[in-house]
Amino acid sequence: MRKKNGYTAIDLLIVIVVFGAITIFGISKVSYALSDDKTELYNLEIKYLETQAKAYGQTQIEELKQSSKTITVNSLIAEKYVQADDDKGNVLDPRDEKRTLNDKKIKLSYNAETDSVEAKLEV
Repeated sequence: MRKKNGYTAIDLLIVIVVFGAITIFGISKVSYALSDDKTELYNLEIKYLETQAKAYGQTQIEELKQSSKTITVNSLIAEKYVQADDDKGNVLDPRDEKRTLNDKKIKLSYNAETDSVEAKLEV
């Protein structure tokens, strides 16, 4: 009986197919997880912008008692309530960093019941 040294082409092909299947499955799961994280980051960024808009609105409360007001993220950057993400003064969209949130509008209104300012990003 002759001793076998090494693997046959079929053995190697089976190993390559198994590793390929594992890789494809792993990449799809990682890709899904990363896209989900970007959506969560976007939602956190929106909440942050609304919170900063409320702080800005507190300085305008007498004006807001008369009528609501719409501002942009650019206004918050100009008033130093929000710091830009890059040196061009842009707040980047975490879902796609080629887009910015600078032109997004935020509606400020006064709530008489709670005696506070409310801010809501307009979609």
